[in-house]
Amino acid sequence: MASSYEKFPIVIVDDNQHTLSVLESFLTHKGYTNLAVFSDSQKASRYLEQHDAAMAILDLNMPNMSGQLLLEQMSEKKPHIP
Repeated sequence: MASSYEKFPIVIVDDNQHTLSVLESFLTHKGYTNLAVFSDSQKASRYLEQHDAAMAILDLNMPNMSGQLLLEQMSEKKPHIP
């Protein structure tokens, strides 16, 4: 049986490209290859409206839509995503 990390991506959202690269490299090195990476929280929000995720790693301070707001939306619509 496949784990949720194999079936659904880990969503990473950060407006800092360096941070995104470091997190993506670290997770890939640890064997997590199903990743959905976004530098724009609004794009991540639209993605999460259409897709599920195993977990989300969010930057709380981003332009346009804060990570806090994205987290609140996720908690309402998809409370099973840690």
